[in-house]
Amino acid sequence: MKILFIGHSASRTGAPISLLRIIRWLKQEKEVIPNILLAQGGELVPEYEKLGKTYVCQNTCYSTQSIDLRLRAFMRRWLNKKLRLHLNNLLMLELKKVYHRANFDAIFCNTSTNGRLLESLIFLNTPIVTRISEMETVIRQYDIEHQFDIVKKYTKLFIAVSESVKNDLINSFNIDSNKIKVIHGAIEPIQEIPKINLRQNLGLPSNIFIVGGSGTDLIRKGFDSFIHLAHTLNNQSNLVFVWLGAERNFNFNLFLSDIKKMNLTDRFFILNQQSNPLSYYQEFDVFMLLSREDPFPLVALENGMLSNPILAFSQSGGVEELLYNTNMLVPYFDFSALSKKIINYSANPELLMNDGNLLKNRVMSHYTIAQSGEKFYKAITSLL
Repeated sequence: MKILFIGHSASRTGAPISLLRIIRWLKQEKEVIPNILLAQGGELVPEYEKLGKTYVCQNTCYSTQSIDLRLRAFMRRWLNKKLRLHLNNLLMLELKKVYHRANFDAIFCNTSTNGRLLESLIFLNTPIVTRISEMETVIRQYDIEHQFDIVKKYTKLFIAVSESVKNDLINSFNIDSNKIKVIHGAIEPIQEIPKINLRQNLGLPSNIFIVGGSGTDLIRKGFDSFIHLAHTLNNQSNLVFVWLGAERNFNFNLFLSDIKKMNLTDRFFILNQQSNPLSYYQEFDVFMLLSREDPFPLVALENGMLSNPILAFSQSGGVEELLYNTNMLVPYFDFSALSKKIINYSANPELLMNDGNLLKNRVMSHYTIAQSGEKFYKAITSLL
């Protein structure tokens, strides 16, 4: 079976990493022959190239996805329909040149942002499966609803990464529930993870308790909430806060100013995005998932796999499906409840270990790529 996989980016973030894992498993276990089309390049392009013929779209101007948010309103006003049509025609010509002799059995579209790519590939006359890893707020906020309208038009089957995403697709975007399957995110189990000594590298005592967080989209991922939590716990001298992967966007300096004004400089550490994030996660004692909205975050599965308890807000998305029947969820934006749980973990190693092991067993039992891979294969072949 020959499949064209479409990704919005090759950045080292959740959706592109998840697509890599899906392609790898389908190629190894089901002998799928993958071709890969990427709207934008990124750090993971060489990893995609190992799996199949990979093409990075050259007409990147067709989309405003990589443009600073402050410019998007301007682009919407001035990029008129005629110019959009011209750019879309250029994209179609580009893709026809690349795929005019292709004969795919299916197209697998990853994320809701690839509408114009799908529209430019209609000449292939191939059934389309779209995996949605965004929730309503993100789809609307990043000006991708127009593209999502195109995605809806051409997609025969939607794969939602959580029940929360499925509910959004039905209630906010009027998609028939019969066209939606839920296949949760998944991890590739790793037997051995390279070790680092994060405490030593940061000049910290060996017995310091590390509260961790991660994410590049700082507002949605709750970086400001992470700062607020650190400030709330500033009287707990045995705690430090480490955030991995912060994007240096136009809000970043404001956050740095907040950290300085709150006298958190010696206890709050911001690390760049790393090629080996698991090595850092395994140094955390507890992981904070403070997202305002998150469909089913890969980083939660990764920390769960490493036996890190995860504290998260209820009503924030798919993480509730991972943390059901545990004490790891707190009411939305209840920092008092979060603080109490962190203090409790830091004072009770046995509780920390038990909750971490519970989560690891849950992740390894239900959320591995071997389990979800079979579901993806069945979903794709159901259209053939």
